[in-house]
Amino acid sequence: MVDYCHSYLPEWRDPQGSSALITIEDIVKAGNEDASIEEIQEDLDRIAFNIFIDQKNSELMYEAR
Repeated sequence: MVDYCHSYLPEWRDPQGSSALITIEDIVKAGNEDASIEEIQEDLDRIAFNIFIDQKNSELMYEAR
C-alpha cells in the first residue's frame, strides 16, 4: 500500500526520512492541476461546509438518543 501511494498519488512528497502532513488543499490541487486559485478555494469552501454540516448532523443524532 505504501509503495502504491508513493508511486501514484501526486499529493505525496518525499519527506526525506521524516514525515510530512498532506493537507486537504494538497489533495484538491493534485486532483485538478489545471484549477485556478479561485476554483481550489471554492472546492475547499465546499469541503469545509460539508464537514460542518456532517458535524452538526452527528451532534443532532447524538442528542436525539
